[in-house]
Amino acid sequence: MANQFNRLLDATQRSEESLVSGLIVDPAKMAAATEHVAAGDFVSSGLGRVFATIKAMIDGNIPTDSSTIAAELHKSGAIDAVGGVGRIGEWLQDGTIFSAHVAFHAEEVARYARARRMKSALSSALQALENPKADPTEVADEVQRALEGCQVSEADIETDRAICLRRLEELELMRQAGTPSLLSTGFPCIDRALRGGLPVGTTILAAATSIGKTALSLEIASRVALRGDPVLFVSLEMTKKQIADRRLSKLSGISGHCIQQLTYTDTEATRIFQSVANGASEHLHHLECLGSKMASIESKVQAMKAKHGIRLVVIDYLGLIQPANPRAKIYEYVTEHSLAVARMAKRLGVPTLLLCQLNRIRDESDPPSLHNLRDSGAIEQDADVVAFLHRDREVDPDTKEPSKEASFIVAKNRQGGIANTKLHFKGGFYIDPNEAFSHDFASFGGGA
Repeated sequence: MANQFNRLLDATQRSEESLVSGLIVDPAKMAAATEHVAAGDFVSSGLGRVFATIKAMIDGNIPTDSSTIAAELHKSGAIDAVGGVGRIGEWLQDGTIFSAHVAFHAEEVARYARARRMKSALSSALQALENPKADPTEVADEVQRALEGCQVSEADIETDRAICLRRLEELELMRQAGTPSLLSTGFPCIDRALRGGLPVGTTILAAATSIGKTALSLEIASRVALRGDPVLFVSLEMTKKQIADRRLSKLSGISGHCIQQLTYTDTEATRIFQSVANGASEHLHHLECLGSKMASIESKVQAMKAKHGIRLVVIDYLGLIQPANPRAKIYEYVTEHSLAVARMAKRLGVPTLLLCQLNRIRDESDPPSLHNLRDSGAIEQDADVVAFLHRDREVDPDTKEPSKEASFIVAKNRQGGIANTKLHFKGGFYIDPNEAFSHDFASFGGGA
């Protein structure tokens, strides 16, 4: 029992050290930390005082460079409580890594604090029951009230004024920096339907099999990356080679079958090379996660966010994430994964485009709706935006090609209303119908 307690204490102290270290390096992350934790949640009173001092500096508009922080910590006596000025140097050295995960460490500190409060409440109940005259019903009621209170931290409850002022400060910083609050997809018609672009959180892109959700999401990822915004495309279905074949076809305009079967000419090989040099972005990162569990995916996404500052995550697709419990029913693990992706997106502060399949029982000639989401109703509940991609599968008898018109249907949007826009589909790829492209799409290949 003693060893178990010591391990818990060590884990708590590591989380508190990591949180403070990250805030010393990047005090601007204090807003993300205070959503989860308050100074009173620290088991180390010294680290709690450091946390409170940095927060007071930010609230008072005091500069938060390392030298000013050191001076304020010395003035408040907080630095002496944690071992002296040398600790700041240690935090600055280690904090670069921890600053990318401030929200995560804040959640951990808050979780350990709730556990301590619960243990204290249960310990008090056990002591009360040692009294032969104690009324078990009254003790049980007291325990219930205490445990319910343990779920609430100082950081959980804020006034209307506080949350509005903090949000206004965030918006002003973005406005002055020229950073939009929504991420443009690169498709003007889709951005209009989304009321400006992809929000921080989860956007579901759902479609029936082979309608082209991967093709559209790849194109969105490419357009975002070409602006210089780092993107991570997580594939649970296709290998990197398969994605590369599709991208080579899209970039060059040469049939995907021609590329895969090596029947392209020397002239076309030069054309493919030039198209890659001009159109493939260094900011689009591909992560092959075939057969991966959600914990593994989240760990890799978190690492990429810390290393490259990822602005958009695309996951292709929800139904292929492997369950942690192989005996779980489909509904159970899809529900679990849907919630896990939503939490990850909010914790990392990154728009996440999550691809999803529709069930097969509907009439595919009709536009899809929310009840057609496959395997779990939690998908709709957890998502900030739910959009459907729909087109007629029938082949035009004259051109021998599928319908050129497709619909992008926004069926749910927490920050806006429902909407419907048209996309142009040809040769396996999607474009905005109002865009003027110089490429000749007539010979495009590739699948959807």
